[in-house]
Amino acid sequence: MGKNTLIALRVPNLQTISKYLSSVTKIVEQLSEDSNNRLYIWVSSPELNEERNERVFLSLTKALSELYLCSITTKNPTIFNVVPTVVLFEDWSGYSISELSNLCETTYCTKNYGDSISSSSTEVIHIEADELKHVELENSFEESENQDKKIENRISAVGGTFDHLHVGHKVLLTLAAWIGIEKVYVGVSGNELLLNKVERAYLENIEVRKNSVYDFLHSIKKNIQSNIVIIKDPFGPTITHGEIDSLLVSQETIKGADSIQTERRKRGLPELDIYCIDLLHFAHATMPENCDPVKLSSTAIRKELAKKNF
Repeated sequence: MGKNTLIALRVPNLQTISKYLSSVTKIVEQLSEDSNNRLYIWVSSPELNEERNERVFLSLTKALSELYLCSITTKNPTIFNVVPTVVLFEDWSGYSISELSNLCETTYCTKNYGDSISSSSTEVIHIEADELKHVELENSFEESENQDKKIENRISAVGGTFDHLHVGHKVLLTLAAWIGIEKVYVGVSGNELLLNKVERAYLENIEVRKNSVYDFLHSIKKNIQSNIVIIKDPFGPTITHGEIDSLLVSQETIKGADSIQTERRKRGLPELDIYCIDLLHFAHATMPENCDPVKLSSTAIRKELAKKNF
């Protein structure tokens, strides 16, 4: 029987999370010894309550990427040895830290939480920040040229196969939910779009993939408004629903955004604001040596399943 563990980080800004990554990694390595263990990471920062703009979005992308990448840093290098992790943000998530700590046997927290986490229901252990050079914090990712540009989007969309939901999916879905503060549309690829997938026999059933997306979205934001649909073409609701104002894509799917924009123009719909996430950039820039980027790939997971069943 596994256990639930909580890491609670209260930081002055999201960049400061970098100071706690080594502590998070050590905790993950311990938890990876039992595949039934689960990890919740709670982040509290005044930056999350600021007006939404490009700078906050980039900081959020970096923080999410770093924290989720830590969950695949384990003692066992196998592709399946990933600690199931959920990263939540105070206020935005709709959950409270007491709700989470009550679910967890152990809570690791920054010292500035004081006695606000009750030790009656969870073991409380304080963690220390590493001293990182200022330049290391500032130059760990490329900054946007329009950092102060306001983000006013309300309804976002994101699409994909979402097969064997992994940390890359979790970052993308979280950011889609942050951009789409009123609603997020998620297009899950139907069988028609998957005929040429590598090791297709090991693809998860469409209902399993839909449910994984639904469960994850509701684990990060209690009252999220989502519309999860099966798509039979590369466009889905992005070319039929005029209310959608933004699209989240990965570096691998950015070309599809151009096609969607073209189709929307043909139909007299306004173009979407496009947000492109390059998780591999953070993987190569910040991952410890024993953290394998291949764990970010559904294709790699299916290939490994095929080997195990050969």
